[in-house]
Amino acid sequence: MTPADPGVYYRAEFTSVGDVLKDGMLNKAEFLRLIGLLGVSDPEEAEVLWDRQTKAAGDWMSSAEYVALMSNPVVAETTSMWRKLFAKFDTDGSGYASQKEVISGLADMGIPVNDAMKKKIKDMDTDKDGRIFYGEFLKMQLLNK
Repeated sequence: MTPADPGVYYRAEFTSVGDVLKDGMLNKAEFLRLIGLLGVSDPEEAEVLWDRQTKAAGDWMSSAEYVALMSNPVVAETTSMWRKLFAKFDTDGSGYASQKEVISGLADMGIPVNDAMKKKIKDMDTDKDGRIFYGEFLKMQLLNK
């Protein structure tokens, strides 16, 4: 299930993986890194996306600007691999999945879940609230953290 508000996933990307400086904004380097991690492999395409969204605004992109950019259907589709995968576990579209939902989702995809995989899934829950947030999932998949 996809979230009722896809911005849940976009904001998680912004805060969990994109905003390296933790200043509430993306600079150009942070944006280019994030968009590359999400699947935009052409540097020129990434530059065009940056220029399209920031225009004369300067050297920063806000969370709202990022969500607006990612809401463009073409951009969303180009960068949707991780969102689509996580949506298989996020059965209610909340942006969260239980460890049990992740294990079940992997099994439904034909991926055997051994003890090492279970540990990795447990480790994704970095705040130990019993749920895996899309941002936690992204960090583990994209940054191995």
